[in-house]
Amino acid sequence: MNLKNKINGVVGIDLGSNTLRACEMLDGEVMRSFEEVVGSARGLSEEGIHEDAKARIREALKNLVAEFGLGKFKNVRYRAVATAAFRHAKNAEAFLDELKSKFGVKFEIISGDEEAQLTLKGVENRATLLELDISHAALVDLGGASTEISYGGVSRSFGFGIISFFETLVECFGGFYELKHLMKAVEQNENLTPEIEVLAARKTERILKRFGKKASEVVKEAAEFLSEFNGDVVVLTSGVPTSVAALKLGMSYKIYDADEVNGSELTLDDFEAALMMLLAFDADFLVGYGRGDLVMSGIFLLCELFKKGLGLKSGTNLKNTKKAKKLPRLVVIDDGLREGVALSIV
Repeated sequence: MNLKNKINGVVGIDLGSNTLRACEMLDGEVMRSFEEVVGSARGLSEEGIHEDAKARIREALKNLVAEFGLGKFKNVRYRAVATAAFRHAKNAEAFLDELKSKFGVKFEIISGDEEAQLTLKGVENRATLLELDISHAALVDLGGASTEISYGGVSRSFGFGIISFFETLVECFGGFYELKHLMKAVEQNENLTPEIEVLAARKTERILKRFGKKASEVVKEAAEFLSEFNGDVVVLTSGVPTSVAALKLGMSYKIYDADEVNGSELTLDDFEAALMMLLAFDADFLVGYGRGDLVMSGIFLLCELFKKGLGLKSGTNLKNTKKAKKLPRLVVIDDGLREGVALSIV
């Protein structure tokens, strides 16, 4: 084994509905991390995990093994978990058995409740290192096919995520194509008149409202649960809020720095600004290849979750939320399930 790849700590692996994430931890600190988009929930059907998703997972695991020097996972203290997509897929057990045979890693499919508890463990560890008191905070973890919300010692898992919602947007509205096409046409129109600009703005507004209304319907049950929360801090973890925080801090995907993101705060205006940025510019550069549509889908879900969770009128324009009552502070922490999984080994 290459000494620079030698494992000195414990390894936590999170095979999620959108991303394969792993980290090595030693004494509560992340020594190194790994992340690759696999889209486990993309094309999920009654038959289970799609063959294309399986291929992406195999490739990502191969990359993880090589980067961390894991070999066949012998003499490595690790725990590997699989989440929502695998809870629903009929072929999950057979596929995970294949991964064990090929790579030597044994995945366990965990429940939504355990996912929420492990995520909270990872978040609390980082909050302690940041000297941030989140003992009375709510935690929102928006995943690819499920969303976990915890506060007051109670955790609940809800059956929506960024992949499932994006697929809904594609089915209902054709995804973000019309919005992107409209914004590009306006930008490239050298003969743009004030009248055309107003018409384009109104059409954009109508599309945004349609998407917001659909998101509002999806998050209704979760928002009702969150509406009982009376604290002043909501901790956000997972790829969407961390991507929005990175954009706010001026970071693109390739120069993402978790240390800068951890503990940063967001407002709904920040989510709106990130959405417009991703529609107008190169989303692959900003948030990583193939992640733009998913991040935008998550932005709609989170904005509607917080508006409805506070009793605000559903389907309102994001800008109108500035007139609403003050939200709790939205604090972003990059650490989550993979770190909680690693910590559960100790």
